[in-house]
Amino acid sequence: MVVTELRFWILVGLLGMERIAEMIWARINETKLRQTGYAESGEKHYAAIIALHLVYFAALVTEYHLRARQCVITVSPVALSVFLIAQCLRCWAMITLGRRFTARILTKQGEILTHTGLYRIVRHPIYLIVELELVSCALSVGASVTAIAFGIANLLLLWLVRIPAEDRALATALKQVPMSDVIL
Repeated sequence: MVVTELRFWILVGLLGMERIAEMIWARINETKLRQTGYAESGEKHYAAIIALHLVYFAALVTEYHLRARQCVITVSPVALSVFLIAQCLRCWAMITLGRRFTARILTKQGEILTHTGLYRIVRHPIYLIVELELVSCALSVGASVTAIAFGIANLLLLWLVRIPAEDRALATALKQVPMSDVIL
């Protein structure tokens, strides 16, 4: 199947709307959690995460249009399938967290770590899902440079900054964080 301009904008538009809805839900949860004593950690890197994702969309649009001028782009069925599976997994992980789903690192003394759903298998499933999503979305529309560049940038931001910040916050709030189940 050929990636037409319309199909491309539908995919990007749906992903953008999903992200906006997710951020609204996260903000609502964040407000409620703060009212019940949750505190934020790692806020300094939050702007970098937002910037990376905004620039990702710009790079995706730019690369698609540059490539579309040169050749006909066909949909990668494998990449599109991974992208769609990632969306389902994202919903599962967010539903599992429920009211505790936020885009920020919020913890409360004595709170119990989630060990159900995907969190039973993977320590940080949403981060793994976002990585899959960034790479597979770009590859599904032929934006291989965007897939590689932002896949690496996101992975580095997660491994070097976000996950260590979250683990430190959880260790402080929970007194101990079981590390035996860490995959990502």
